[in-house]
This record gives sequence, structure tokens and C-alpha cells, in this order.
Amino acid sequence: MPVFDAAPIQGVPAPYWLVEVIKTLGFALHLIPMGLWLVGTPVSLLLWLVGGAASKRLAQRFLQQLPIIVAFGVLFGMASLLFTQLTYPNAFFTSTILLAAHWLGAVPLFFVGYAATCFAAGCARAEKIWRTALHLCVATCCYVGVGLVFSSVWAFFERPYEWEGVWRNSTFSIGELVLGGAATASGLGRYWSDYLLFLRFAGIVGVGFFALATWFVFDAYYLYRGPRKLTSEEISRLRAAENEDDSEEGKRKKRAPRKPIQENAETYTSRTTGLAFFLMLPGFLVAAAAIGKYALESTAPLQNEEHWNPLLWNVLLGGIGASMIFPFFFVLLNKLKKISGRSLAISMIFCESMLVGFYATLRQILQNARLFPYFDPSKSCSSEFPMVPILAFLVVFLGVATTTSLVVATLSPKDKKRSAKKLKKSPKPSKNSTSDKQESKEPQKPNVSQSPNSAQRPSGAPNPQFRNLNNRQNLRR
Repeated sequence: MPVFDAAPIQGVPAPYWLVEVIKTLGFALHLIPMGLWLVGTPVSLLLWLVGGAASKRLAQRFLQQLPIIVAFGVLFGMASLLFTQLTYPNAFFTSTILLAAHWLGAVPLFFVGYAATCFAAGCARAEKIWRTALHLCVATCCYVGVGLVFSSVWAFFERPYEWEGVWRNSTFSIGELVLGGAATASGLGRYWSDYLLFLRFAGIVGVGFFALATWFVFDAYYLYRGPRKLTSEEISRLRAAENEDDSEEGKRKKRAPRKPIQENAETYTSRTTGLAFFLMLPGFLVAAAAIGKYALESTAPLQNEEHWNPLLWNVLLGGIGASMIFPFFFVLLNKLKKISGRSLAISMIFCESMLVGFYATLRQILQNARLFPYFDPSKSCSSEFPMVPILAFLVVFLGVATTTSLVVATLSPKDKKRSAKKLKKSPKPSKNSTSDKQESKEPQKPNVSQSPNSAQRPSGAPNPQFRNLNNRQNLRR
């Protein structure tokens, strides 16, 4: 079949290694928010419907953050997509034109999912339980559909030997106009029967569990600023619910008003850390099984290639496994009070960075190895290093990273405020607290020899009645 010529002038005005590094970095940055919205949406649905006050508050906070997270995920994904077009223009445009219907189908799915996410955030803020659950169900289905479509597209992108078959089986003509796979879905239907497609998707889902656990811990110890302030309507509803609970009536004529979501700060952080531990368990099982099976099946035909490096491949697989195991030890150390919550968040962020870095590198090496017999992008790349655009890119990147760090540092609670809150708390009762309580209660007991009014007046002040009697007696004398 004819391969689509992407541009009249071929070539990349940058070294091949630089393009590969930026493309891999963009995909690694895209993996984190993609895992958050792909896994965080159904997890938030479960927390919202089944969990207690701390779980509902966690879901409420995450849903309010999710629209911004999705926006960042799309931004990082565009960087990786543009550099893929730059290095493999013929392969990218040929495969995407054959599966153009899938791209067009993914766009409305994503917009519906994003709109449902925004509606869910607003309903969660207003504490509308069932409307929030409905929007979360819609968003979850849309995000899963988009993920499967993209897995099918990228799997087809890496298999040039299947392009002609899809093109011939999906062509049809309207008069003199001949259309290819752009108007059919035969390619996607063909890949629904390929289990490697689901392994590819399951590996991203498994990595997403670790991203969600890391974000929950980071949010709990750096962005969380205590229980939110209740509105006047919520305060009145809370008082009405408490009065209804305190009533001693056997049967209530009216339904008790629902209490607003109000959590305890210490319970919230501890529950979030425990939830992060349990989120990493299915993530480890799914990611280890899917990535391991996908790596074995995908590298079997590449073992005899000259450019294949098995040592680097094994190092990447070992790095992925280590990045998924170490967070469990850090959470256990935090539970044993060996490390603080902020140290736990930093440790998990480091492990998450290593995980997405190793996984993105593994995916990029596998993609290059599959396309190498058909397309060699290193020949079209320039050997000269463009200093001016690279320096401009680094300056902009450092500026954005510094601004983001300052924003996070401003939003995070300061240590002084936390220490002040701790000082306001009452001290723990000591062993001699019972004797102190008895001593404090003894002066309050009235003495039998005193008058009945003595318990009502201060001990040091004279009684005005006795003063008047003494004055009268002196006058008579």
C-alpha cells in the first residue's frame, strides 16, 4: 500500500537523542495525570458511595481537583504526540488516516467524559450524592473507552505489516471516490480480539493506581489545610440533624436532615495513608502481571535483532519492579512512626517518578525496535545541536517549574500553623490525674459548720449581713 508522505521536506533539525529524550519525558509526564483520571474516577465513585466522612471528603477534594488534572494531562500528552509526529511522520499519518474513525470517535468521548467530570465536581461540592455518582459513572465509561481506542491506535501504529490488510478490507467506493479505513471501524474490531491490546491498557491502569496513591498522600500532607468552613445553610442543617438525633421520640415523623461532610483532620490523614497502601496492592498485581506478560510477548520476535539490547531491557523491568515495591515499605515506616507524613510524600513522589520514567523508556524502546525495520528516524535527524532554541526551551521549562513549585509551597500549610494548633489542644492526662481531680473537687464541697450561704459567696469576702448585726450591737452598747 502507498505510505502517506507527511511533508515535502523530510528531516528533523535536532539530534536524535534529544528528540527521543523529550518525547519520552512528555509521555512520562502524561502518564501521571492520565492514571489519575483513569483510576481516580471509579475510586472516587466507591469512596463517595461507600466510605465514611473522611472518605467522602477525600473524594470531594479529588473531584474538585480533577478538571485541572485532566487539563494538565492533555497538555503533556500533546508534547509526546507532536514529537512522535516529528520522528515518525510517515508511520504516524498513515496509521492514523487508516483509523481516522477511531480518532474522531475518541474526541467526543473525551469531551463528554470531561464535561461529566466538571459536573461531578460541582455536585460533590453541593453534596448531591446520586447526581455525583451518575456523572462519575459516565466519566468512567468515557475515559475507559478513550483509553481502549488509544491503545488500539498505538498498537496499530507499531505494526506496519498489518496496514495493507486493514486498508484493503476496509476500502469502499462512492462513484469515483475511493475511501480507505477512515470511515470504517474494522481496525478497531480486529484489535478487540487481540489480548495484547488489553495487556497494554492494563499496564497503564496498574501504573495509575500508584499515581493515585501518591497524589492522595501528597495532597493530605502538603495541600490539605484542615476541615473546610461550612456555609450558613450547612451549619443550620448540621444543628437540625444534631437536634433530631438528641430527641427522645421513638418514631420520627419527618426524615432527619442529612449532616454535611465534616471530617477530623487527624483521622483524614491517617485514613488517606491507609487507603494509599490498599490502592497500591491491586496496582502492583495488575501492573506486574500485565507489563510482564506484555514484555514477554512483545520482545519474543525481537530477540535476534542486532540493535536489541537485552541487558537494558532487563534493567528497565527490574527498575519498574523496584519502583512498585519500595512505596509499601515507606508506608509501613510511616505507620510505625519512623518517618513523618511529608517525608512519606516525598519518598512516594520519587518512586512514582522512577516508575513512570522506567515505564515510558520501556515503551519507547519497544516502539523503536518494532518500527526500525521499516523506518529509521536517526537518519533523518540532524547531527548539529541547536543551542538557541534548546536554551530557550530550558529557560521556559525552568520558569514554569519554579512557578509551579512556588504555587504549591504557597498553598501548602505552614509548620507554624500546625504547631499552633497542637499547642491549643489539651495535654494528655498523666498518671496522677485522678489525685489532682480529687484535690480540685474537695474545695468545692461545702463544710457542715458553715452557714448555708457560705457556699454561695467567696471565701475571702465578709458577709454583709454579719457586718450590719455587729454595727447594731455596738450602737446599743
